[in-house]
Amino acid sequence: MKNQLLTAIAFIFLFTACAGTSKKVEQAKLDTNIPVVITTQGTYLPNTVGGVDFKINLVNTSNKTIKYIDLWLAAKNRVGDFVSDAITNKKVKIVQIVGPIQPGNDTRQQFGFMSRWENVWYNHDIVCGGVVGVKITYMDGEEKKFDYPAILLDTGECNNASSSI
Repeated sequence: MKNQLLTAIAFIFLFTACAGTSKKVEQAKLDTNIPVVITTQGTYLPNTVGGVDFKINLVNTSNKTIKYIDLWLAAKNRVGDFVSDAITNKKVKIVQIVGPIQPGNDTRQQFGFMSRWENVWYNHDIVCGGVVGVKITYMDGEEKKFDYPAILLDTGECNNASSSI
């Protein structure tokens, strides 16, 4: 069971490198262990007070409507170290996408724009960041959690808003 979960997590993040291609998204739709594919994500450069925004686009590859997606986010500095928010001193921040997100749709299709949060962190040293954990809640109340700290960022992938993974 643990290996299946880790495999599913790995696929979510491995597919993010190519999810813009419909072939990879279609493959994920066939695998019931991969309920979402991240097609774009990243941080923006810090603003004048050190506030760092985050954006993401996800595709619902499951056959169920998603109610909520909770995302655990982490950011890195220029030398690849995880950094804390200067105000809360937290390295991991949690944001939420509120659906519904229909099967086959991405957040951009569903809402007309990519999901974005302003000032997730306050730290002038942040250059990139991404998702390190996901919890999906479906309309029927079922939850799926993919919780493996730093699986994305420890692969060497660190994304700013101008990159796709």
